Amino acid sequence: MGETDAAARDLWKQRQLVLGTLGIFLYVGAEVAIGSFLINYFTQPEIGHMTVQSAARLVSLYWFGAMIGAL
Repeated sequence: MGETDAAARDLWKQRQLVLGTLGIFLYVGAEVAIGSFLINYFTQPEIGHMTVQSAARLVSLYWFGAMIGAL
């Protein structure tokens, strides 16, 4: 077990792995923040003047597009 622990510690010393992990973490955080923000944005009277239900349907399209990689 000691060899595996040492290998795992050595792996996290790789700069590309640390930066890639940080990048994915920030990307997912931004994606979730955008999805959460959209409902409030679409329901503003001067923007979309939608009901929460209509805005939620549009946000589900956003999540579907993000899932298939179109956005």
